[in-house]
Amino acid sequence: MYKQAVYYFCAVLLIAVIGFYPSYFGDLAKVDLVHHFHGITATLWMLMLIVQSWLMRTGKIQAHRLVGRGSLLLVPLFIVSGVLMMKAMLTSPSGFSQAFGSRLVWIDTITLITFAMAYGAALYHRKSIQLHARFMASTAVLVLPPALGRIMPKLGEWITSFEMAVHLSYAICFAAVLCLIYDDYRKGKLRAPYLILLVSVALQQYGFFASPGWSWWMELTNLYK
Repeated sequence: MYKQAVYYFCAVLLIAVIGFYPSYFGDLAKVDLVHHFHGITATLWMLMLIVQSWLMRTGKIQAHRLVGRGSLLLVPLFIVSGVLMMKAMLTSPSGFSQAFGSRLVWIDTITLITFAMAYGAALYHRKSIQLHARFMASTAVLVLPPALGRIMPKLGEWITSFEMAVHLSYAICFAAVLCLIYDDYRKGKLRAPYLILLVSVALQQYGFFASPGWSWWMELTNLYK
């Protein structure tokens, strides 16, 4: 499976481009700096995953390590961009942000924490190909919910609400993670990365629907409004 990782990462990037078109990729000239910062760092991360998986597939280990060092700069920038995006969402006067900002910031918070943990674990286990590859693959899966959530409304009028689009996007994401876990199980050993990812995805979806009833969370996010 991991010999084909480059194709899976390309598919995730394609899904992201479709999802964020036209809101981001469709009109770059009108996008503000915060969105550009986040969009560029996120795109660079996905491109790095594609390049790294291709380098491993073709046996270019030294080049893989060299490119990997670049992630030490890219990852902090991506995390900072994510935090700035959360603040921008909470302070936006748009009706959408006022209605869903706090709920989406919950998702983004769990996503960023999971991303940072997966990246850190991948570095720690860089000498263990099995763990390193799975932790890195986990970061790509985190792209799916926001991308799919934007694609769903484009599929037709049967998507009747934003909440429904989010629910369906997480259903697909759950299915993808369960397939990854099953692949490990089929090969005789369950490993931590995808189990951690499953918990993260569950927390994201649960918080999206439950967080409006959490007074502590609403008060916390209101501090930035």
